[in-house]
Amino acid sequence: MIEVTADRMEFAREVLGHIPGGVPKALSAAINRATEGSRTDAVRQVREEYVITAARVRETIAIRKANPSNLTASVSSRGRPRALS
Repeated sequence: MIEVTADRMEFAREVLGHIPGGVPKALSAAINRATEGSRTDAVRQVREEYVITAARVRETIAIRKANPSNLTASVSSRGRPRALS
């Protein structure tokens, strides 16, 4: 889980205070970058363990992105077992 501390939020408000909605926009972009990175890491780790294409792994992973009004995101994976053939 990623946590944002109060002092870092205050710094972001100072830096982005002149931009309307700047802090929520920047946070949602950062959260979405982190979720994309976690999907990439998951695909790499699965491919190290199993012989499967990255596309097959990636298609099982769903990302729910953050936006400025809802600063939460999730990464989940669902799928059926692949045939050994």
